[in-house]
Amino acid sequence: MEREKEFRKRLLATFKAEAMEHVVTMGACLTELERMPPIEVQMEVVETIFREAHSLKGAARAVNLAEVESVCQALESIFAQWKVRRVNQSRELFDTLYLAVDTVRSAISAGPEEHGVPAEQLSSLVAELERLSAGGSPVASFDAKFDPRTIEEPREPGPAMTAEAPPAAPTSAAVDEAPSSPVRERLRDPSGTVRIPAERLGSLLAEAEEMLPFKSEASIQSERISELLAMAEGLRAELAGAGRLSAPPGLKELLVKAQKRAHSLEASARALSKSARRHSWELGRMIDGLLEDTKKTMLLPFSSVMEAFPMLVRDISRKRGKEAELVSTGESLEIDRRILEEIKDPLIHLVRNCVDHGIERPSEREAAGKPRKGRITVSAAHADGNTAEIKVVDDGSGIDVGRVKAAAVKNDIISPEAASSIGPEEALSLIFFSGLSTSPIITEISGRGLGLAIVREKVEGLGGSVTVSSSKAGTSFSMLLPLTVATFRGILVGAGNQSFIVPTSGVERTLRVRKDQLGMAENRETVTIGGEPYSFVWLAPVLGLPARVEAGGSIQVLVLSAGGKKIVFGVDEVFGEEDVLVKGLGPQLRKVRNISGAAVLGTGKPVPILNVPDLLRSAVKSGGGAVIAAQPPRAAKKRSVLVAEDSITSRMLLKNILETAGYDVMTAIDGVEAWTLMKTEKFDILVSDVEMPRMSGFELTSRVRADRELSELPVVLVTALETREDRERGIEAGANAYMIKSSFNQNNLIEIIKRLTA
Repeated sequence: MEREKEFRKRLLATFKAEAMEHVVTMGACLTELERMPPIEVQMEVVETIFREAHSLKGAARAVNLAEVESVCQALESIFAQWKVRRVNQSRELFDTLYLAVDTVRSAISAGPEEHGVPAEQLSSLVAELERLSAGGSPVASFDAKFDPRTIEEPREPGPAMTAEAPPAAPTSAAVDEAPSSPVRERLRDPSGTVRIPAERLGSLLAEAEEMLPFKSEASIQSERISELLAMAEGLRAELAGAGRLSAPPGLKELLVKAQKRAHSLEASARALSKSARRHSWELGRMIDGLLEDTKKTMLLPFSSVMEAFPMLVRDISRKRGKEAELVSTGESLEIDRRILEEIKDPLIHLVRNCVDHGIERPSEREAAGKPRKGRITVSAAHADGNTAEIKVVDDGSGIDVGRVKAAAVKNDIISPEAASSIGPEEALSLIFFSGLSTSPIITEISGRGLGLAIVREKVEGLGGSVTVSSSKAGTSFSMLLPLTVATFRGILVGAGNQSFIVPTSGVERTLRVRKDQLGMAENRETVTIGGEPYSFVWLAPVLGLPARVEAGGSIQVLVLSAGGKKIVFGVDEVFGEEDVLVKGLGPQLRKVRNISGAAVLGTGKPVPILNVPDLLRSAVKSGGGAVIAAQPPRAAKKRSVLVAEDSITSRMLLKNILETAGYDVMTAIDGVEAWTLMKTEKFDILVSDVEMPRMSGFELTSRVRADRELSELPVVLVTALETREDRERGIEAGANAYMIKSSFNQNNLIEIIKRLTA
């Protein structure tokens, strides 16, 4: 039994890896079909997705995943009809097909024993797919039952969807023997590959990287042997000179013996030095080659992280009543799989941000002379050296700098005085601060002010940087990231009697400057380099270390840059450049300011690795050229909450959640009672249902906004109404947040209330 279980486990793991490839290809095919390509391309794509569904059906049958098999069987039927042009293309059809692919993905992820797809949903989905394959028209009620996305009017059938005499339906054998279509070749490269678990590759790479200190140590030993050779040469020369002097016979004989031994020592040292240099060079070459080849096994094309994004853009656009398409370029650029895994969440945040905040509604775009459908472009390109640049660009209305400043002041990120003095570029950088959002309402998609803060944290944690630029033509986010992780080139510097590694990716140049090049401007120390003034700070004080007084007439400096900002740092000494293996600090020290990790030098000495973007922010706070400074936090006090909810169960649930979180809570059974309480009691926030007798939550919110004394009171609507029209009505009424009961999360509610009452 144990052997059978183990075999079953391995079989399922193999199936999931293969099945997910089929699912990804099916999703890509649906995205391409929805763009209404020419009929020749359309038929190739249909053939590809038909074959993918057929192959996945067979694989699911082999591992007894009946729910996957049944959905794939129904999909096969639809695409068999599509191949003979008997399918009516419509928006609802694509919604159903996307839902089917998502259902298959969920079932594969859950496994056969977890039952990830409810039986009722599965049977209804299969019935709907079978009805569509039989020529039935899609119905909105089915889609609404399973998918909260807003249903739009179906598109007119494409020119290819005309009734014709059907050719003979292909058999399973024909499907298996048919040659692969060009579309399949483009979407998946089935060239000879071997499946190896990512953990095993990571382990191999880690072992190869552990050899870097030995390479450095071999180089150091070679240098030391060269120093011994120089000492032996000097000793022989000194003895030879002493031998030419007049000396007693006994001493003369002793000097002759010493000369011979010194000559022998020099010869041995020379041979040893030559051998050490050769071995050091060979070892370095072999370790570098092994590292390079092992790193290549960890590389994946950028396209591997972009597979789900077209569907993501489509879904969010539908929910927000917008039209948008995703265009990606540079998908062949290969990046370390560990970086791709880490960068996926930041990309999701940026793309969601583009749809929710950047792209306008179709009517607004048409009024501005733009195409109805917005465009979001995600591109990847090799920047220089070991660096890649990933850009996320939208053609929306751009970021309102004034609203960003106002939100920053409201959330105590900057003072009103600083907001009035900073320029557009500095103001745009504020959007990366946690808690800042310009959204008029908090929803499940946006408004909490965390997404872009997470983006910056993730990118900088990988040793990269992120910048933003915006205009009325759209917004562009640019992320500079290393192509590979764990090892990199770093500059070893000394500051405050300590040694540090500065990644070369953040160093523009190192040089010596004269002390007379230092000056003062706007109460900040500056240094002039090449006729251009830069902000100047000493590295040691920024790190909280004592600064060493320079006795000479020059200073060793590094020009560091990140996120479009440059600051010159003065250091005690620059020792040189080295290959560095990054060691994590562990969970306890993960948030140490200015430090991103540690490295072990060839001498065995551990050295901290500096986080350049964090270092620049620390320099800014210490007075190195910044006007953006955080304000002291407000003193915490107990907040009062009014809950308006007609359901006694929901009312008691909300009351218990909020009281457990430390809030004073009063309740009202409807909008009228809530309004009466607000006129007699003082509250910090209102949490209200929408559908209530006597006065709805929308009416209650409108009254609050119209009242002079209550107009600034934060309002959170918690409701079962989840259509786009209901959300818009909540915004128009003046709600600050809109939460859906079907996806209610008490942690999200507490987080929203904390933010709105801060």
